[in-house]
Amino acid sequence: MQLSYGHRLIIGFANKDLPRIKEYLQKRMIGGVILFSRNIESPSQLRQLTKELRSAAGFNCIIAVDQEGGKVTRLTAAKGFNDFPTAESIGKTMTPQQARELYSKMATELLKHGINLNLAPVADLKVSSDCPVTAKLERSFGHNPDTVITYATAFIQAHKEAGVMTCIKHFPGHGSCSRDSHEGPADISHTWQQTELKPFKALAPLTDMIMPGH
Repeated sequence: MQLSYGHRLIIGFANKDLPRIKEYLQKRMIGGVILFSRNIESPSQLRQLTKELRSAAGFNCIIAVDQEGGKVTRLTAAKGFNDFPTAESIGKTMTPQQARELYSKMATELLKHGINLNLAPVADLKVSSDCPVTAKLERSFGHNPDTVITYATAFIQAHKEAGVMTCIKHFPGHGSCSRDSHEGPADISHTWQQTELKPFKALAPLTDMIMPGH
């Protein structure tokens, strides 16, 4: 079957649109999906959903989530999954080996429920404590690029060993923005620093893909 350019895409969907999404996968019009909180109700429901998606696709399509830990978590403890701390907390309180063991548990849980791409870890530096989408949500491992590299590497390696792909974000660095980029343009032209590239340069050979900033 000839692939369309759409096969390069992964898309989100409302649950009511599942039949259409399965058709898209069957016809190879898309390469996979990204699941959000609205798609996930419980462990058993998630396993059934990913099974249906992969069965419709007929190939090992991408099924992705944002599972960073802390406030950016799709498989939540409230829905019956394991709870994981924020990146900032891990960078402050755990050794790299402890972090790797924790992220191995995360990756294993994802794979068990049919997810093969985690849109994480965050490779942004904590440049500004006022950044609403990084510092305020404790999504960065820290302000030091070497610290970010060390803990993001532990994250990536743990996922790779479990068979789950990773995606570092948000290139070229999202830690100095003063606005929430989900709600409008966030300009970093005058706040971005060259040192923010260091984690991306170091982690690029290890990860599977890179997500740009909004």
